[in-house]
Amino acid sequence: MRITYTLGTKIIHLLTAIAEKKGEVKAYFLNRIEPKSREKNKIDSIHASINLQNASITREATQDIILHESIRAPRALIGEVRNASRIYEELSAFDPLSQKSLKLAYKAFIKDPGTRADYRMEEIPVFYWRGSVGMAVPCEEMKKGMNELFHYLRYGEDQMVIKSCICHYAIQFYMPFELENEKISRLWQTLLLMKEHPSFEFLSWEKEILKQKKKYYSSLAGQEQNTDATEFLFFMLTIINDALASQLESCRKLIRPIDRIRYFYTLQHTSFTRKEYMLVHKNISMATASRDLDLGVENGFFEKHGSNNQTRYTCHLRYE
Repeated sequence: MRITYTLGTKIIHLLTAIAEKKGEVKAYFLNRIEPKSREKNKIDSIHASINLQNASITREATQDIILHESIRAPRALIGEVRNASRIYEELSAFDPLSQKSLKLAYKAFIKDPGTRADYRMEEIPVFYWRGSVGMAVPCEEMKKGMNELFHYLRYGEDQMVIKSCICHYAIQFYMPFELENEKISRLWQTLLLMKEHPSFEFLSWEKEILKQKKKYYSSLAGQEQNTDATEFLFFMLTIINDALASQLESCRKLIRPIDRIRYFYTLQHTSFTRKEYMLVHKNISMATASRDLDLGVENGFFEKHGSNNQTRYTCHLRYE
C-alpha cells in the first residue's frame, strides 16, 4: 500500500506561490520574528491541534495553561496542553528522517514510563470523522509502508514541502501507534518543514486547518483507505500557502525600510530600476519604493544614474 499522488496544474501553481513566499521568509521576515510572536504561534498551534480532536478549550485557556497561570480545567486537559508545550519546546531533539525518533515522539506524547517506543503490535480500531469505525492497516503492511515512507523522506527527489504533506497523510493512513497518530502526523510535518527552513517552526498552519476542520478530515484516507493523496496534498499546500500569507502580512508591519534595502542589496543586481526593486518587494507603493531607493543611496548601498523615467541604480560595494 504505497501512498501516491498526481502533480496537476493547481498543485504546481500552489508550489510556485509557496516558493515565492518562502523567499520572503528566508529574506528577513520569519527568521527575525520577535519572541512574543514566536510564543503566540506556539500557543496557536497547540490550541488548534488539541481542538482538532474534539477537545473543547479556548485559546485563552490554552495560553494560561502554557504560561502556568491559575485556571479551572480538567486535569487531563491541563496535562495534555503542558505536555504538548514541552514537546514543542524540544522540537530540535527529533530527527524527522528517523523512524527511531518518530517512536520516541510517540513515547513523549503518551508520557507513560511503561509505554514502548515502538509501533503497535496488533490491529486497532479507527474512528473516522463521520462517526464510522473501521480497522487500521494490518501490522505487517503498516511496517512495510512506514519503511517505504522513511526511505522516500530520506532519498526521494520531491520538494520537502511535498514530502511533509505525504508524510502527514501516510501516518494517519498507516496508524503506526496505538494512540496519538493525528498529533504525531502534524508534528512530523512541522519537523519536515523545518528542514526546509527553521522559521517554519513558528508557522501556525494548524490554526488554518482548524478553520476548515471538516474539509481536512474529508481529504484524509478515511474508511476507504484511499492510497491516493492528491486531494490531501492540494488541501495542505493551500493551508501552508494561506498560513505563510497570514504570517508575512503580520511581519511586514515590523519591517523597516533599511531591512528591505539590505535584503535587496544582498541580491547584488548589476543595474536595476525602481520597477525592478518593486518586483522583489511586491507589497510596497511606488512612493515607498522611491523613498527606499533614496535612503539606499544616502547610506551607500546604491548609486543613482540618470533622472526621471531614465533613472537606474547600481549596487555599491560596501564593507560593513
